[in-house]
Amino acid sequence: MRLSVPFFILLLLSACGAGQSAKGPALGYDLPSASNPANGLLLIYRPKQSWRAAARQYPEVRIDGTPIGSLKYNGYLQFEASPGQHQLTLTGLSEEASRWDFKDRSVPVTLRAGETTYVQVVARFDETSNTLGSPGMGHELQLTPVGEEQARYSLPGMKESK
Repeated sequence: MRLSVPFFILLLLSACGAGQSAKGPALGYDLPSASNPANGLLLIYRPKQSWRAAARQYPEVRIDGTPIGSLKYNGYLQFEASPGQHQLTLTGLSEEASRWDFKDRSVPVTLRAGETTYVQVVARFDETSNTLGSPGMGHELQLTPVGEEQARYSLPGMKESK
């Protein structure tokens, strides 16, 4: 009986740190580009965070209303399309999303031929929700367009969301 209690505690503690991380192939130091130079590439990613806010939750990502996949913690999705303005939406109202309790967020993104557009998704603890008598701290969601330089340092090792 003594052996099973420490084993159970170890198992429980290891499960606490486990999130729904991406499992696909990892990116290297060479950033992806569109396979057709006449198209643009959108790369949306969700980096690791030391506080792992909402790590077990993930949204479905849609471009112009078409689902392209689920964006898991420490993961990325890429989408190649014709140049011009497109609508990027993150939603929890889907079978592909998992416990994503944020309201839907949409932002316009502009793709240019032969270029990659990067968008970083970060779930943070909302300090304004930490009040006496509240059941717990809430989260806020940030969708931030980033430049190639920041993406170059954020993306290596990140895995494709599947």
